[in-house]
Amino acid sequence: MPTATMSTTTTTTTTSPILKAYASTPHGQIHYRFSLPFPSHPSPSALPILLLHMSASSSASFTTLITTFTSLGYPCFAPDMPGFGSSFDPPYPSIPALSIPWYAAVFLSAFQPHPAFAAGCHIVGHHSGAVIGIEIARSTPSFARSLTLEGPAILTASERAEMSTKFLSPFNRPVADGSHLVKMWEYVRALGIPAGDLELLQREALDHARAWRGRTQIYGAVWG
Repeated sequence: MPTATMSTTTTTTTTSPILKAYASTPHGQIHYRFSLPFPSHPSPSALPILLLHMSASSSASFTTLITTFTSLGYPCFAPDMPGFGSSFDPPYPSIPALSIPWYAAVFLSAFQPHPAFAAGCHIVGHHSGAVIGIEIARSTPSFARSLTLEGPAILTASERAEMSTKFLSPFNRPVADGSHLVKMWEYVRALGIPAGDLELLQREALDHARAWRGRTQIYGAVWG
């Protein structure tokens, strides 16, 4: 069962702290960020929200939403997908290839045993996280009490085949001269992050560089 040690240091903050923990699964450890509402916040008995990030970001992309939802009384849990952030790395290459039901099962094994999820949860999914959220709701409707999806992949077979020719090659595979880091920086900047937001640009570039294998694995599962 996932556990976390909370600091007993007294603070004057008006927002709940975002903490970090690990949950064990049959395949490896899932790292996640979480925050619990202060007792003074409204709706202390609200269902938790499970936030599933896009590729190739990490749970760090949800920190603002976690703060917002926790202040409204919702416990929030944001895991790093396998192969991303601080979660375990699936075997690479995976034979057979990983599937969306596999990712969904990993998250279910991580959070279904957690007491906070006894009555289910709301799921917020972003891009590939949205695809996983749909599969969780399909396979285990008693766990997914609602779905909020941003950019789920709704593609025809021919569109999936076309996308697989562009996104299944690890273009940012590490190389000795470090040129893959510049390539990654330019790739993330082209996604639309304002040039002046260096903090966000660096966070996303580092997350994408870390997930150079995991990125191709989850895209392969989506196109599959």
